[in-house]
Amino acid sequence: MAAGTRSPHEPGTWVFLGIAVLFVGYGLLRGAARPVDGLPLQTIAMVGFGATAALALIVDGDVGAFLVAAGLLGHAAWDAVHHRANKVVARSMAEFCCVLDTLLAVAVVVAALR
Repeated sequence: MAAGTRSPHEPGTWVFLGIAVLFVGYGLLRGAARPVDGLPLQTIAMVGFGATAALALIVDGDVGAFLVAAGLLGHAAWDAVHHRANKVVARSMAEFCCVLDTLLAVAVVVAALR
């Protein structure tokens, strides 16, 4: 492969998606299917963000970069919701992740535009 090209067979994203599926299974085994705003809502978000990551692997490099940036900004918004609700994760972690996701999204867009 030429330098700078990606292969959909690179394992990183697929490993993380597999780990996410294991976490869903673990949550179900622990009885976390209730309340609805808990594991079910988190699972829907995981599927959405995971599908975006998987799609970013198989499309053109520039389109993939913008998909990654959009996913990061979507996750930053997701973190902001968690921060405001003070649920799922500690507020400090949601705040940190929101800022980190936003900065990474900006970095990805800047790198893609160069």
